[in-house]
Amino acid sequence: MSIGYKRFEKSRLRQLVSTGDEHFIEVIKHSIWALIILGSAAGIQFIFDLLIARRFGANGTGIFYLCFSVIMILTLFGYLGLDRTVIRLIPPLLNKKDYDQAQAVKNSSLKLAFYNTLAISILLFIFAGWISNNIFHNPSLTSYLRVFSLSAVPFALRYIYGGVLRSLKRTKEALIIERIVIYALGVVSILTLGFIYGLMGVAVGFVIACFIALGASIYFTNHHLPKSRIKQSYSYKILLASGLPLLFVAFATTMIGQASVLILGAHANSKEVGIFSAALKISLVLSLILTAINTIAGTTISELYAKNEKQKLEILFGKVSAFGFLLALPLFLVMFLFPSFVLGLFGPEFTAGDSSLMILAVGQLINIAVGPTLFILAMTGHEKALAGAVGVSLVVNIVMGLVLIPSLGVFGAGLVTAVTITVANIIMLFLVKRYLGVWSLPFKYLRFWLNKVLKF
Repeated sequence: MSIGYKRFEKSRLRQLVSTGDEHFIEVIKHSIWALIILGSAAGIQFIFDLLIARRFGANGTGIFYLCFSVIMILTLFGYLGLDRTVIRLIPPLLNKKDYDQAQAVKNSSLKLAFYNTLAISILLFIFAGWISNNIFHNPSLTSYLRVFSLSAVPFALRYIYGGVLRSLKRTKEALIIERIVIYALGVVSILTLGFIYGLMGVAVGFVIACFIALGASIYFTNHHLPKSRIKQSYSYKILLASGLPLLFVAFATTMIGQASVLILGAHANSKEVGIFSAALKISLVLSLILTAINTIAGTTISELYAKNEKQKLEILFGKVSAFGFLLALPLFLVMFLFPSFVLGLFGPEFTAGDSSLMILAVGQLINIAVGPTLFILAMTGHEKALAGAVGVSLVVNIVMGLVLIPSLGVFGAGLVTAVTITVANIIMLFLVKRYLGVWSLPFKYLRFWLNKVLKF
C-alpha cells in the first residue's frame, strides 16, 4: 500500500469524524478498540468453529451448540438482567464519586446472580436426562448437559463483571473476558482434550475456560473500580425493578436466535442443527459491529440522559447508526454474494445452509442500520416498553418457527430469525420516537458524510 494512499485514508477518516461532537468521538475511539478486540475474538471463534466442525462434523457441532444454547438461555435467568442494570446505575454514581454505592450495586448484583445461577446449575444437572430424552429426543446429550451445567455460575457472573467494567469505560477488559478468553481456551481444548477425550474433552475445556474467564474478570474489576470506604448493600428491590424487565429483554433477544436452534433440534437431526448454527454464527459477525458501538454507547447514553441533554442524544443516535452501517456493508456483501464459499470453509456439508446465511445477513444489516435502539430504551428508563417490544418479537419468532421450521428446515430457521430481528427493530425504532421524540436512523449522516468524502 502506497504512502499516498495511506494519507488519503487518514484524511478521509478525519473528515468523517471531525464533527465537533465529543460524545461521538468518544464512541468512535472506544468502538474502534472494541472492533479490534471483537475482530480478534471473531477470528478466534471462527477457528474454534472451524476446528470443531472439521474434527467432529455437523453432528458433533450440533451437540456442542445445542448444549451451549441451553446454558446461554438458562443462565439469563441466573443474572436477571443485572449486567445491563449495573451499566445504567453505576455511571451516575461514579460521576458523583459515590464509590460506596457503586461497590454496593456491584456486590448486591453479584450476590443475586450467584444464588440464582447456582440453583439453575443444580436443577440442570439433576434433570439433564429428562431434558435429553423428552425435549431433544437424544439420550446421548445427558452427559454433555451435566458437564455444561458446571459452567453456569462462572458463565453468568462474568457478565455482571463485564457490565461493571463497561460502566467504568473499560471496554477492552470487558470484551476480553466475555469474548476472547473462552474461545481462545476452547481452541486449546480442541487441540488437547479434544484429541484425547473427543467431544466430551471439549465440553470439559469449556467449563475450565469459564472459570478462568471469571478469575480474569474479578482481577480487572478489583483493579479498576475504586474501593469503598464504608461497606454498604444496595436495594434488591431497585435492582430487580430494573433488572427483571431487562432479564426478559435479554432472554427474548437471545431466544430470537436460539429458539430457531432449539425448534430445529426438536424436529430435525443434529447435522441440520450444526449447519444452521454455523450460518447463524457467521451472520452474527455483523452484529459484532453493533456490539462494539454499544460497549461505550450505553454508558454515554446513560450519562447524557441523566443530564437531560436530548439534543445531543439525537445527534449521537444518528451518527452511531450511520457509522455502524458503513462498517457493516462490506461484510454483508461478502456473506450475501458468496454464502457457499463462506460456509464451505467449514466443510462441504455446511454449504446446504447458503440461503439461510443470505437471509440472516439481511436481518443483521437491518439490525445495525436501525442503530442501538435496544440500548437507547434500556438506558433511558423505558425497560417495560422495551420488554413489551421484544416480547411481541419473541412470540412472532416462536409461532413462525413452529409453523415454518418443521417443513423448511435450515432455510426456515434462517427466515424466521431474520424476520423476527426485523420486526423487533421496527417496533423499537418507533418506541424511541414515541418516548424520546427522535429517530435513530442513519440516513441524515450517511448523506452528510458522503458529501464530505465526494468533495474531498
